[in-house]
Amino acid sequence: MTTEVIAEFADGEYRFFMPMPQVVTFERDHGSILDFWGKLSESTGIDDNGAFHFVGTSGPSTGAIRDLIRLALIGGDHGMKEGSPVDMDPIVAKHLVDDYVFPARPLNAAAALAFRIVDAAVRGVQLKKKMTPEEASPSPSAAEPSSQTADS
Repeated sequence: MTTEVIAEFADGEYRFFMPMPQVVTFERDHGSILDFWGKLSESTGIDDNGAFHFVGTSGPSTGAIRDLIRLALIGGDHGMKEGSPVDMDPIVAKHLVDDYVFPARPLNAAAALAFRIVDAAVRGVQLKKKMTPEEASPSPSAAEPSSQTADS
């Protein structure tokens, strides 16, 4: 289980993480992170492909959504852009949010990303187990139909 999110965002792939200094900053400016999570939970849905979508009207403020993404970028501390590492600092995070989050892009995309970030912080994210080569290929008994009949 982890509380980080690695996601395609802006011009690359970034790590979003809310360590305590970022949570304290967020709560100082926007109130409880649990209240924020609750508001986004009520207004966010997941489609058949597992993608998050903003679907409601009772969500948190636009400023809180932008700040959560910015603070999680700072807390995440790095990303990848065109195969090269990106070191994150507050200025880079601010520019990414200004360039790729509402009003530069639709608010529903930012709300969905904010939900993924805060949901991971509150409930955790199950890490996907890597399959061993034995698990990836079916066993001979599972791949071949049984030759037994009801009479045997």
